[in-house]
Amino acid sequence: MPWPLGLGLRGIIADVNLLVAQGPKAAPAADKPFILQLMENPLFPIVGILLIFYMTLVVPERRRKAEEAKRIAAIGKNDRVITSGGLHGTVVSASPESDVVTLRLDESGQVRVKVSRWALTVVNEKKAKEAE
Repeated sequence: MPWPLGLGLRGIIADVNLLVAQGPKAAPAADKPFILQLMENPLFPIVGILLIFYMTLVVPERRRKAEEAKRIAAIGKNDRVITSGGLHGTVVSASPESDVVTLRLDESGQVRVKVSRWALTVVNEKKAKEAE
């Protein structure tokens, strides 16, 4: 087929581009495995960091609070405790349904203080040290 005289090099390039565009179709890309698709997702690293954060900070703190609540609920008579204010004493009376505990602060039993259960920080200090 003769080239038109007025088109020149531009016409030839346009015709070549047209022929290339009409060439055989490329085969569709094979589907990637689900794991690869998941790892290429930009949200994958964010979710991974959040999961690591949850497992290293939130879960141990929740476990520690549950153990502390169990220990505070198990306070009984003659347990040695320390309050959040720093008072060392021995439990004289503590009923499970009450939030108030009576402590004996001296050995003679003359000084007694009523404190809330939430104010007790260390229970059975000697037993805890022996267990370690």
